[in-house]
Amino acid sequence: MLKAGALRALAIGSRQRFAGLPDVPTLPDLGLTDYEAESWNGVLAPAKTPIDTLAQFKGWFAAAGQSPELKDKLAALGIYPNIVCGGEYGAILGRQYEQYGTNIRASNIKAE
Repeated sequence: MLKAGALRALAIGSRQRFAGLPDVPTLPDLGLTDYEAESWNGVLAPAKTPIDTLAQFKGWFAAAGQSPELKDKLAALGIYPNIVCGGEYGAILGRQYEQYGTNIRASNIKAE
């Protein structure tokens, strides 16, 4: 729809420009430096999962993320994999939890 001109992209929600839309600015480019909205997918495991099992999963996902075939298929969808695991992934979840919580409280949004 973008290519057909039916829609116009105003900004990219991530901190990095999207290669598929190189002329579309990011929100930080537009001065919204405290805002980030990226979509992501994750796999979580129970807290008591053995370390060697977690390491095996990490290896599988890291290998899949480096696969040229997977990268090409995802790029065609506008998705660029960034494989993170363990504490780094936990930090991402924590930042988003805080960001969305702050926005929800500031907007006085309540569960119904």
